[in-house]
Amino acid sequence: MSQYPAPTPPAMHAIKTVVATLFPSISLVIEQVVQANNRPTYAEGKQRRSEASYQPSGNNWRAGYLETCTSGSEGGPQKPLSFGEGAVTPPYPPAMISHAVWLSFRFSLSVRDVEELLAQRGVVVSYETVRQWCLKFGQTDANELRRRRPRCGDTWHLDEVSLKINGKTHSLWRAVDQDGNVLDILVQSRRSKQAAKRFFRKLLKGLQYVPRVIITDTLKSYNAAKRDIWPGVEHQQQKG
Repeated sequence: MSQYPAPTPPAMHAIKTVVATLFPSISLVIEQVVQANNRPTYAEGKQRRSEASYQPSGNNWRAGYLETCTSGSEGGPQKPLSFGEGAVTPPYPPAMISHAVWLSFRFSLSVRDVEELLAQRGVVVSYETVRQWCLKFGQTDANELRRRRPRCGDTWHLDEVSLKINGKTHSLWRAVDQDGNVLDILVQSRRSKQAAKRFFRKLLKGLQYVPRVIITDTLKSYNAAKRDIWPGVEHQQQKG
């Protein structure tokens, strides 16, 4: 098999120009691959950091990272870490995993966004790993935050809104306390007594306490379900 001669530098420049003009997305991917291959290794980054006398707060750079992203201390790194400055690799500290899950759910970020944010901190982690963290620990963190939050108000405003999903009409049941805090929501296809009872049970299961007063519209399903679930709760109906 004959071998083709290696292209000369002018020829390579011409090829890059044509590819960048006709296929900008492919050109961007190629540049990213080249940059990734040119990144210094972990050992090289560690050597650079030691030569520059980089000393974040805490005992080491891992502690400095965790202190910065968990407590917001001003004594941490003053600039984002790059991959060459001692990237964090597995095994990951539990506090860092918790921080990644918190970022994803608190700010409604995609797993790729979380991956980029962690990369700015010098954490080498794929978005699939972040996805697995969220699936495994997301519900646990949500339950812990729910237990820690103070109890909501004892006056609940309940209503339902009609919406269409795939061309079919559904009802979005909502519950809000007197301070405007959303207690829970539930999408159902019916507005019957059974639907109202299902929503009441969901509220009791999530909040673990009974309200003092519930305020609803004139839908008869509320009154019928309230007699079975909350017989001793005051019920006020208002035309909405």
